[in-house]
Amino acid sequence: MTATNSRGDMLLIDILDAIEGREKRMATIHEAAHLVILRRFGGIGHAYVWRNTSGNREEKAWRGVCSIVATPGQIDWSHLPVRVRPKKSTKWRVFVGLAGVAAECMANDVNGDAADGLFNFVNFEDEGEISGSDRDLIGGHVSWHMCKRMIAMLREHWSEIEQEAQMLDECSDAPA
Repeated sequence: MTATNSRGDMLLIDILDAIEGREKRMATIHEAAHLVILRRFGGIGHAYVWRNTSGNREEKAWRGVCSIVATPGQIDWSHLPVRVRPKKSTKWRVFVGLAGVAAECMANDVNGDAADGLFNFVNFEDEGEISGSDRDLIGGHVSWHMCKRMIAMLREHWSEIEQEAQMLDECSDAPA
């Protein structure tokens, strides 16, 4: 239940709590997507989210990281049945780098054009909008076709991303 003043307006604290909750949700979805797509290609990693304590109001309230422990190709998965082996791709870095911001585009997509939104965001937004580590993995310009493939991969794995995001939310250091 949201508190209101005598005129029925939402209180600022409730609005700020809602914003922080949304930022936490986006952080968990972002990092979960990196991790799930990394695993799709046979890599291993860990993801974490935590409350930003910098005090800088220009920064998001929640931060996250997905650390790569083993890159795709480092582990021999040939002992697994073919149907469950990780996918192979020379573009795995691009897809892992794109996965976080692409998942945010999907979570915010109301018009069904997540690939267009991703393409525009990655190629035309301010450099500071995408983390340096994500940019390093992505490399340079990303084609619309790559963005479309990325969105298709995320849709294929969305239930896994949701589950991983839920675990990240439950393991974070503080409630939103």
